[in-house]
Amino acid sequence: QDFRDRDQYRYGVKADYAISPDTAFYVALAGDSRRYDTDSARDSDGYVLSAGVDFELAQAIRGQVDAGYMKQTYDNFVTTTGRRVSDITGFSTKTKVEWFPTELTTVTFNAVRNIDESVVANSQGFVSTTGSVAVDHELLRNVLLSGQANFGSDDYEGIDREDKRSGAKASVSYLMNRRVGVFLTYTYLKQKSEGANAARSFTDKDRKNVE
Repeated sequence: QDFRDRDQYRYGVKADYAISPDTAFYVALAGDSRRYDTDSARDSDGYVLSAGVDFELAQAIRGQVDAGYMKQTYDNFVTTTGRRVSDITGFSTKTKVEWFPTELTTVTFNAVRNIDESVVANSQGFVSTTGSVAVDHELLRNVLLSGQANFGSDDYEGIDREDKRSGAKASVSYLMNRRVGVFLTYTYLKQKSEGANAARSFTDKDRKNVE
């Protein structure tokens, strides 16, 4: 699968304006250049223009809320039918918020939407949307409980295909000392692929004991 090999360069600028010691607004412009080793038809250049806020409120909640516009341009990609593909554009976000309901509990919200690479024939890329909610609780000084629920979708450009995912994770961590711990983890993932070019749908369950 050497055709997947590529170099990806990201660069950008960001300007912040603090309205208080705990809150700052910002605007950011990030560039994205992707160059394949053996398949130059998939080379592309893009950017993300976004605005957001970084905040920390009374030590109970902190995070970053971000929203913007993204675009990825493919100059040389042509489908097997000879059709030249269009650019991929859309709404983007990179948001993370942490809430501390108690000194021992953390609730984390994540949301990300970006343009990712496709290795499927006739599709130059897809828009990936993911979100998750995670809870971490310190039951004892050396016993940690964690749980997470997540969802996501990949909407492919150029073909009729959308992959929808849902998943969950639960774990118990027992820390014997600073270097050794025992972890019991259970993960669940379900993916449903829809459309005329759909891939195989599947469900994956995994239980692990790691020391």
